[in-house]
Amino acid sequence: MKPFAGFSKSTEFTQLPNAFFDQLLPQMDDLAEIKVLLHIVALLAKQKGWPRCVSRLQLSRDEILQASLSATGDLRSLPDVLDHALERASQRGSLLRLTVRDGDRAEEWFLLNTERGRALLRELGAPGARANELRERLGSSESAELVTPKPNIFTLYEQNVGLLTRMIAEELMEAEASYPEPWIEEAFHIAVERNKRNWRYIKNILARWAAEGREDGTFGRHPGAVYDPDHYLKGEFGHLFRH
Repeated sequence: MKPFAGFSKSTEFTQLPNAFFDQLLPQMDDLAEIKVLLHIVALLAKQKGWPRCVSRLQLSRDEILQASLSATGDLRSLPDVLDHALERASQRGSLLRLTVRDGDRAEEWFLLNTERGRALLRELGAPGARANELRERLGSSESAELVTPKPNIFTLYEQNVGLLTRMIAEELMEAEASYPEPWIEEAFHIAVERNKRNWRYIKNILARWAAEGREDGTFGRHPGAVYDPDHYLKGEFGHLFRH
């Protein structure tokens, strides 16, 4: 181990929100994920303008990050370690992912999950000047497709309500099997808008829509959903369903 000489008087600092230490870091158990996230935070802090984002290609060519990931002792190849770390951070909700498909080329870009980042992805849901501006910023053509992954019900809960427990996870699994995906997303959105960030409130919205119908005329429970607990055992939240 090479001794660290210490921080100099002229050292620049990169800010981290308190939520990183209070909420996010206690959950993180993968060293590569922690290193990649902190490296992205440092890279974005040096950027100017809008939006602040970094591509997977840029990360894969970053020599400092390569050395950092090599020091984890992970026996997989560095590209595999990087992909795994980015996937975990995206699923956890610390990073937001945007895929730009331009002809035969596809590139993944990552943003921090901040209010600005979330607002950007919402704005990209509809064609407009904002999307064209982003294409230009990322060096893509006007016809490039901007694809943002939809969060599942567990990610929605962790991002908007709080930490998952086994009991809540089982209720979320039942809700996902019972209600259409757009209903679930909208119910979370309504709860956040009304500052009612709790599962009971969201669950009551869904139950009311199922019993009384929604304003758009849709009525009843999810007609094609299948309740399949085994589907969740292999995913990120599988530990919540294993006994």
